[in-house]
Amino acid sequence: MSLKKVFKYWAGKTDMKEHRRYFILSCACLLSVSGCLSRNSGPNPDIKLRLYNNSAERKIFHFALEDDGGIDEWITREVNAGTDETVSVEVDRNQMWNTFHGVIDDHVITGELISPESASCIELRFISEIDDSDEPEILQDATEGC
Repeated sequence: MSLKKVFKYWAGKTDMKEHRRYFILSCACLLSVSGCLSRNSGPNPDIKLRLYNNSAERKIFHFALEDDGGIDEWITREVNAGTDETVSVEVDRNQMWNTFHGVIDDHVITGELISPESASCIELRFISEIDDSDEPEILQDATEGC
């Protein structure tokens, strides 16, 4: 049986009210999930990076963001002992950044970048040492402005 014959048979068995009802229900279902398909509804947030050197010696921090296409440019900063520095990370707001990478000495940190619902800024705190540990950390927080 051809597709044309099947359609004629199906069309003959139903009335226009049923077609309309099916169409309206289909549209309602599609519209109800259309906002859930993207990771976030607005543009990607700005990113502020704070580098904290809690050690007794000068440290070199390396940081990069990654999306599905690969790693972006590395940011490298030397921070004196017992000080901190704030860096505004220039990002392409149309890309979906999903991972961050950080390196201090021989320590490598990789983590998933948070996806805030309504915040306009992600603040990353790259800390060289926490509580007399040699292990660095990258903490993140979503805020309303950088």
